[in-house]
Amino acid sequence: MQAGVHFESQSPDEEVVYVFRAHPITNIRWIIGGILFSLIPLIVAIILVFPGPYSLPIKNASILAVLLVWWLFVVGFMFREFLVWFFNLYIITNKRIVDIDYFSLFSKQVSETPLDNIQDITHKEVGLLQNWLDFGNVFIQTAGATSNFEFHNIPNPDGVQKDLMDLVRKSRRLHEHA
Repeated sequence: MQAGVHFESQSPDEEVVYVFRAHPITNIRWIIGGILFSLIPLIVAIILVFPGPYSLPIKNASILAVLLVWWLFVVGFMFREFLVWFFNLYIITNKRIVDIDYFSLFSKQVSETPLDNIQDITHKEVGLLQNWLDFGNVFIQTAGATSNFEFHNIPNPDGVQKDLMDLVRKSRRLHEHA
């Protein structure tokens, strides 16, 4: 159980068991990209300003303005990527699973299904990095018209699969005896 964790549509008798987000290593691509993109204007400025065959008569204030605008876009891109990672959540409670997909500042999708609707759970770890750092995807097949759920790049996918199956079994036993 994750003590002190609550979410918007949580019912009073519902307890949060797990809250997941993608493994932090999945951020490395946009972090490296952001660093490389922040260095591009410095390299271009060095080539264009210092004496040489490609130098141009550009004022320092113009270069500084272009650098600041470029870095503003890079920081904005990195901030957006961080927010998407941070707010994409997978929540497992004692009654249901909730998948919060955050696309941008003004766009998100929330999907949920009761534990009793879960029919099959599989997990997949592909490649050296996922196996070495123990993260991967968990696929949850549900009954009826409810869409299937995918928890992408979460830590310990095999443990999550086992624990979720235990919760589903407990939930079904509770409903059988009720």
